[in-house]
Amino acid sequence: MKLSKNDVAEILRLPVSTIERWIRQGSIPYNKSGGECVFYSDKIEAWAKSKRLAIHGKNDAPARPPAVEDLRVAGCMEKGGFFYGLRCADAVSAITQACERLPFGEEARLEILEALIAREKLASTGVGKGVAIPHPRTPQERHVTEPMIVTCFLEEPVDFSSVDELPVSVVFLLLSPDLKTHLKALSMLARLLGDDSFVSFLKTAPRGEALLEEVARREAGND
Repeated sequence: MKLSKNDVAEILRLPVSTIERWIRQGSIPYNKSGGECVFYSDKIEAWAKSKRLAIHGKNDAPARPPAVEDLRVAGCMEKGGFFYGLRCADAVSAITQACERLPFGEEARLEILEALIAREKLASTGVGKGVAIPHPRTPQERHVTEPMIVTCFLEEPVDFSSVDELPVSVVFLLLSPDLKTHLKALSMLARLLGDDSFVSFLKTAPRGEALLEEVARREAGND
């Protein structure tokens, strides 16, 4: 069955802008027909399964987060997207710009930003090695139905008052629908960042597809 990009966005429960980005990156299977992108349901279903993305019917109930044991950092990153060359003056600016990339409406983004800034005032989310993981103190279940990581590469490093005092050039904005999922995602991300070779790879600001491939490889135990 043929699908439009709006159909694909609906059954994957993702913004149309995310589907458009995947089209530009060539990371989702599609065909051209009369200048328009056409998708085929069987190919999309197979592709989604390989990416651990759930397929939903148009009249399904709202998406539920994946079981904690099925959680993968690569899947969270894919949902959040990748952004490059952010010009930031400080930690608050970096967090604000990362929050602006969230696939939510303005009201939701402002509410989440307020929670992120409040968390940052309690203690820095700069985890060291030039990386920060901003996240709210409590899950944002009102707006977030599935865990996501918005990956941002800054044009110039900024001071985050990190534990090792190094400026931050990579920001992972982490959002989860519940505490258990949040702790699992944070733990898995921290494990990746514990490997200096992965951090060195991050510092090259790899494109989204390359980063997803590397994270998936490591999560599969092939590092």
